[in-house]
Amino acid sequence: IQVALNTGTAGAFSGTQALDYVSTGTGTTTAPDISVGTGNVSLSGKVYTPAVGQIASTTLDFGIVHKGDAVTPQALTVKNSAAVTALNDVLTGSFGGATGPFTAGGSLGAGLAAQQTDGSSLTASLNTANAGVFNSAAFVQMQSHNNDMTDLGRGNVPIDLKAQVNNYALSEFLLKNGAGSFTRSGSTFYLNYGSLHKGTGVFSTTLLAANGAAGPADLLD
Repeated sequence: IQVALNTGTAGAFSGTQALDYVSTGTGTTTAPDISVGTGNVSLSGKVYTPAVGQIASTTLDFGIVHKGDAVTPQALTVKNSAAVTALNDVLTGSFGGATGPFTAGGSLGAGLAAQQTDGSSLTASLNTANAGVFNSAAFVQMQSHNNDMTDLGRGNVPIDLKAQVNNYALSEFLLKNGAGSFTRSGSTFYLNYGSLHKGTGVFSTTLLAANGAAGPADLLD
């Protein structure tokens, strides 16, 4: 005796299945069948609509910042785009796996109901201790969850992380040619012609102005 549940529609369902008991002589006494009562089996079942994770953008770009800057973390916008039905799973998930100067973290907590959106829980941060052009990746792991069943995995969504950390421009002056000695102490430069006799002529020097910053850096104006 088999009973099937049609999962085409979400909801909590209940019902009964009537049973007619028969005493049969088939294969034994060959006596005719005789009714020996009836019974009922109670039926119940739940059909959940799975959660569907949707991420507004799979790239977090911090743009160009300076070395040593305090940079505001960036957040992903995640939505459970499943249609609202009689019974729905919630969307749970977590953010991680970042490398390099990036960190990624956060979770969707108790989960997003159908058609709900979260724009603050899953965030990535940038460490600006070193200058460079950085490209990395992290991932969002999502599940469809309800209290009656094992979570249904919804896959890992890769998230691209990008940033450029610039050194500040560094002013430099260099002696190209000409008279005198050229030295530097901190941010002060010295061009020294030494001791000269009056009337010995004009002494000229050519200096070069340069940006001494290494790696990606601002321009020197």
